[in-house]
Amino acid sequence: MRAACELRKSLGLLLIGAAACVPDIELKAEATAAGSGSGGSAGGPIVCVDAGFEEWSFDTGLSEELGTTIVDLDSDGLGDVASSFQLSAAAMVQWGKPGPGAGETTKKNVQRPSGWIRHGDFDGDGRGDLVLTSTDYSTQSVLLQKQSRTFTLVAIEQLTDGKVLVVDVEGDGAQDLLFRTADEYVVRPGDGKGNFGPAKTYVGIPRSDELDSGDFDGDGKFELLRMRKDAPLVILSVGPGGALAEMPIDGSALETLEGPTFVADVDGDGKSEAVIATGSRELGFIELRTHNHDATPRFDRCVRVPFPPSLVNDPQIANHPKGSVNFSAVGDVNGDGKADFFFNNACPACPYRHSLMVQVP
Repeated sequence: MRAACELRKSLGLLLIGAAACVPDIELKAEATAAGSGSGGSAGGPIVCVDAGFEEWSFDTGLSEELGTTIVDLDSDGLGDVASSFQLSAAAMVQWGKPGPGAGETTKKNVQRPSGWIRHGDFDGDGRGDLVLTSTDYSTQSVLLQKQSRTFTLVAIEQLTDGKVLVVDVEGDGAQDLLFRTADEYVVRPGDGKGNFGPAKTYVGIPRSDELDSGDFDGDGKFELLRMRKDAPLVILSVGPGGALAEMPIDGSALETLEGPTFVADVDGDGKSEAVIATGSRELGFIELRTHNHDATPRFDRCVRVPFPPSLVNDPQIANHPKGSVNFSAVGDVNGDGKADFFFNNACPACPYRHSLMVQVP
């Protein structure tokens, strides 16, 4: 993520995984009406659901993190919190546990301090792997989980714009790494054994397009999300030989003007969604709007997530001109099938803390 994102904006809200800062904006009334439903009729208002949450907060004793992803890396049914750090050349995984508090951790050194972090299975062994992009955008550190909860480092030198996407753009069943450079998109093709070939131009997407990736249909393969200004979001499925099939998300053109977009499984159904976030710490919540998975997907649902009370009420943050509470990632940390929401604090000299807003029945 670039420094221009103002990582420590006073009282701001930051989507680390999306490499974008959420503006403190006034939410539109039709998108914030209270109600018990999760959807809106075609062309109608989107009703935000106030789900029930409890806070799981714990200290880590580590430096500030810059990127976070939540995914079940060891296939035990619990979401693991994987983080990269801007002050140390390391990645850390906090392995999931069914209750509050810090669980077992694994820390692995990487080439350089890193920002963007993503997951995949690059060697086809069924265990989750990680890829991190250095903060100077020059190096990707691939961490292969060769044994359960044990990682092996594979370093890749590749200049990027700060973001690496995991997707099978070759259509051969192996996950590739997709980068955007100053001039074009390039791909480092994976061989399914943890190795990556030389970079080559990816002609499927123009450099001007913003991309993200996720598993939108729940088939275990990643698709691309294309984001163009003043145009609907489009899910791009990769077929044999890399052919792209487009699926526009209805109702998304207007929403993309209101807040940054990222990809996460917000409703816990095992399928990724494009998510548009709005809100601020002053309002006390964020609102995450997303779409269904119909044959013609449409933005028709919204969930409201409160900011963690322990972080919002921390006087060291509230009274510091550079204090902030950051929203970092979405995932199912306790294996109950519901999405949980990961926050952290940030201010110079503050004790560094994680906080999870966990959905409750």
